[in-house]
Amino acid sequence: MADFAKQWEKLSEENRLRVSKYVDKLLTLQRMESRLNGQTNSAEYELKKIDPEFVQDIKGARCSFCGKRQYRVERMIAGSNVYICNECVELCDEVLQDAKNEEEGSGE
Repeated sequence: MADFAKQWEKLSEENRLRVSKYVDKLLTLQRMESRLNGQTNSAEYELKKIDPEFVQDIKGARCSFCGKRQYRVERMIAGSNVYICNECVELCDEVLQDAKNEEEGSGE
């Protein structure tokens, strides 16, 4: 906390104002997200009473890496109690390819 105070003191008045506005917006968004999650949970509860299968279809699997639901991605690969979406697989492939290129570049 002392480090934060030191950093805060180094900021100009204009930048302090910017940081304050940013934090205020962030807190507002977090409060909105919390309310929306509560409303979503409430709506889901009511839907489960009407049609439990529909709720399960909507929710679907969630990627263990990015958290996206199955209905928001093209493909979902299931493992043993874990899932990975095609977008995360593509990102992993890029990371592995970059690492391979670096290894090949440093070996010359």
